[in-house]
Amino acid sequence: FFGIAAMFSSIARRVAQPRYTVLRVVPSACGGRTYTTEAPPVSVSDIPSGRKLHAIGTVSTSPAVRQAMLHELGVRDQEVVDLVSGLKQKVLATAAFPDSYDCVLLEGSGTSALESVISTVIPKSGKLLVIRNGVEGALLKQIATIHNIEVVDLVFEEDQQVDIEAVKEKLSSTSGITHLAMAHCETSNGMLLPWAKLAEMIQGLPQDKRPVLIADTRDTYAGTDLSWAHSVDFVVTSSHRGLQGPAGLGLVIFNKESANKCENTKRTVSLDFISQWKAQAAGLQTSVPTHILSGTHKALVELEEEGGWEKRHERYEDNRSLLVLGMISMGFKTLLKKDVRSNTTTTFLHPTTPTWNWEKFSSAMLARNFVISEGALTGKDSFRIGSVGHLVRYDIVLLLDAVKAVKTKLKF
Repeated sequence: FFGIAAMFSSIARRVAQPRYTVLRVVPSACGGRTYTTEAPPVSVSDIPSGRKLHAIGTVSTSPAVRQAMLHELGVRDQEVVDLVSGLKQKVLATAAFPDSYDCVLLEGSGTSALESVISTVIPKSGKLLVIRNGVEGALLKQIATIHNIEVVDLVFEEDQQVDIEAVKEKLSSTSGITHLAMAHCETSNGMLLPWAKLAEMIQGLPQDKRPVLIADTRDTYAGTDLSWAHSVDFVVTSSHRGLQGPAGLGLVIFNKESANKCENTKRTVSLDFISQWKAQAAGLQTSVPTHILSGTHKALVELEEEGGWEKRHERYEDNRSLLVLGMISMGFKTLLKKDVRSNTTTTFLHPTTPTWNWEKFSSAMLARNFVISEGALTGKDSFRIGSVGHLVRYDIVLLLDAVKAVKTKLKF
């Protein structure tokens, strides 16, 4: 009890400091370097919850986003119809999609939205090329397989970047490929996959040789440049992660001409996003999570206030850079080189010291209110730390301080 009280007292003292303060991290995680650190965007009243989410699949949200979800709305209310329309416009504006694109909101996770697209847009005669080097790509294959869609599997090593020439060769040498799907960020290794180069290569193919493109941006939307997506047919994301809203809303951004070709290819009822798109366009709502809508709308307002995806990208990059610098200074090793790391997730290899124990380490971090994720690699033992969500440098410094304390306590 006294330890927890002391921790909250320490955090409260730091939050009470001026918005910009110079914090010297000694003898802690960053090797004695001095950083200008911005106080976290929380109020003292927000501290009792305490927990900061650096895990995969979940991010910390702002108090204002959580407060927005306390408002009760009926699914048929005009306010909800207007909320849906406004939210779709903000989602499209985030990545400056042209008028030829639209957006549909789906109740469920980003994975639900991904399954909605795959199960709706690929006909029975279709063939899907899945490009993968980790669990996100494996998920694409799993979804297609369970819906009896033929899959062409192009697999790269977990620490190997996707080779665009190999993709071009696969398209050339394999007949009948109608669709192509790839994640933008592979969360198992933290790699940003080369969608911009892939889209450019596809645009260079003859019109009749171009597959329909499906991009999984669940971990990158609003946190990095997505101008390449303007040539992609279907882009999948969610209300969470980069948008920093609550989990529970899947988002599909799509070229309207491409979507109109999928009238008779659906395999499900609740995941048929084409029908839901037309219903939402007519102001008719199917079951929508009204509390999540309200929270997501507030999150998008906060994104605008921050300065759009460009400023959010800068913050995420800053968070990631400080995180990696601090972890390396304590002897941890990253899986990937700097040039292929995403700004959302960093994968660290397990230390080789005999005293290292992942369960003890993660439990000790959780006791200090920091949630991190175990690894998802098949060939190497690892763990992952996220740097996105409602986090600033201040939060990364506190995380690194906690890692240093746990490292000292567990003697690894």
